[in-house]
Amino acid sequence: MNPDKPATVWSKELDIKEEFNFFMWVHYNRASHKVLILHMVTFDKVQLVEVSENGEAVELASVDIKNVNCVGQQGDQFYFGSNVEDNMPIYIADHTGIRKISFEIESDVTLIEFGF
Repeated sequence: MNPDKPATVWSKELDIKEEFNFFMWVHYNRASHKVLILHMVTFDKVQLVEVSENGEAVELASVDIKNVNCVGQQGDQFYFGSNVEDNMPIYIADHTGIRKISFEIESDVTLIEFGF
């Protein structure tokens, strides 16, 4: 990276709307030499796009989710979820797309009762 040189334009195909830019993940995959971008396309939907060095942008997947607020990364995988969704599904984004982990929660762990 050289700050004295102009930036390299990878793709002019991406349409990332500023009004939905509350959440975004950008990741360079060193093995494939491609960039993964997970971004909001509406207030309740995210899209995973893979961009090659030649500028080609390919949509890998999209998923309906509101208010992404739980995130983590391990290697080339990005984990994300929302605590406003029922049973709080967790999604994993990587170069293969997006997959979902879900489990049943039988009690309301957000309700705390104090015995005063």
